[in-house]
Amino acid sequence: MSKQETLKRIVDAVRKQFGEGAALTMGDGMAGRSEVSEVVPTGILPVDHYVFGCGGLPVGRLVEVYSEEGVGKTSFAMAAVAGAQREGGLAMWIETEEALDRTRFTVFGADREQVALLQPGSIEQCGETMELSLKTIPKGVGPNLLVWDSIAATPTQREVDEGLSGGDRVGERARVLSKMCRSLLRLAAERRTALLFINQVREKIGVMFGDKYTTPGGHGVKFHASVRLQLFGGKSVKDGDEHTGKTITFLGAKNRMAPPWRKAQVRLDYAKGWDNQWSVLNHAKDKGLVADNARGEKHYLDALDKLGWKSDPPA
Repeated sequence: MSKQETLKRIVDAVRKQFGEGAALTMGDGMAGRSEVSEVVPTGILPVDHYVFGCGGLPVGRLVEVYSEEGVGKTSFAMAAVAGAQREGGLAMWIETEEALDRTRFTVFGADREQVALLQPGSIEQCGETMELSLKTIPKGVGPNLLVWDSIAATPTQREVDEGLSGGDRVGERARVLSKMCRSLLRLAAERRTALLFINQVREKIGVMFGDKYTTPGGHGVKFHASVRLQLFGGKSVKDGDEHTGKTITFLGAKNRMAPPWRKAQVRLDYAKGWDNQWSVLNHAKDKGLVADNARGEKHYLDALDKLGWKSDPPA
């Protein structure tokens, strides 16, 4: 019996025992559960096409976005909501920070009336809420998006029950999150949903050398995330004395969709949303594809053509 025939017998035996999707040979043209076939585009072109490298948030995978406060994490997530809606999918938003400005969705092209706002009270309830939401999505609908804002702001059930008088059990948050991710990712793949978890950074106490920042929740989310985006705030954009926007750097600190450590600097306009024209031209200049003094619609379209990217999504 040849090696190929032996492999086929193994695959057939596993399929017979556990179902058709449980095994395949990599050369038979079938798509496995681990393959990404669709994305949720955010419309921020340098992030979608360069940092992510696949055109947006990968469906069936987990993306963690983290930074210090006020850098642009929620604005990024709102752009992703608009992308899911443009693609005909559903958008769900888990809000635990008690600080969501619902009017901001329209700035990024999202229809807030078509967003399910979910407000669980603890991390454990977040997991149950996400699981129930995913199971309720009809099969075939998508690509969908589920946002959790945020991990750092959500208490464990023990913290809720015991209040300020309760002590912190070491590793409890990490254990809950790790277990949650394991169960949610398969459901997300089955129901054509991209998971976007927002997190914050904390400063490590007593660290003198190396990276002094970490993210709450242990290593569970880091391990299960296919992409981890770190955001850095940059130069403020002013109109006279008024602050109208800022530049933000997106860093792919981990990426299973493209080479990691790619950076893209983009611009956020507080009143109009993400400025693709500035962002694309800035990226093209960094790559040496257009002149340093290039600006305006003509050079923007020229940059898009040289980069091989599609134009802005419709508003």
